[in-house]
Amino acid sequence: MSNLSAYLHVPFCRRKCNYCDFYSAPPAPGAVSSYVDALCNQIRSSRAKGHALHTVYVGGGTPSLLSAEEFSRISRALRETFDLSSCAEFTVECNPESLSSPLAETWLKQGVNRVSMGVQTFQDNLLSRLGRLHTSQQAKSAFELLRNVGFANISLDLMAALPQQTE
Repeated sequence: MSNLSAYLHVPFCRRKCNYCDFYSAPPAPGAVSSYVDALCNQIRSSRAKGHALHTVYVGGGTPSLLSAEEFSRISRALRETFDLSSCAEFTVECNPESLSSPLAETWLKQGVNRVSMGVQTFQDNLLSRLGRLHTSQQAKSAFELLRNVGFANISLDLMAALPQQTE
């Protein structure tokens, strides 16, 4: 098995965005911890145990809703199950309003080397229409937070041709 990659879905969002078709639900009490337990068990039971992972992508939903401890548990399960020594890219998705310095620092310590931030647009009126929970200023601040923590590889999800969007 060569060039194996893993996609881990974190199915929790504070609120569903108006355009989103991905599965997600609000985090009910205890649901996130139970999900992390189940995900770690699934990782550890992989038939590819011991093989190298070329890339890891933690998407969602909103992975930045996980606590630092919950993310660390997932990362630990990955490292215990797979060889990550030559992992080219370990990406985590985040939303600007749910990012914190302690969480970003944990990601960096756990080997994450790319963050993909769901900005969508820097126009506040369009963010509101899309059902996003952040403002353009929060997006800019979250980007700066990631840079200050030490991330060099940051991608921003941006949407084009939205209704009433101008060049």
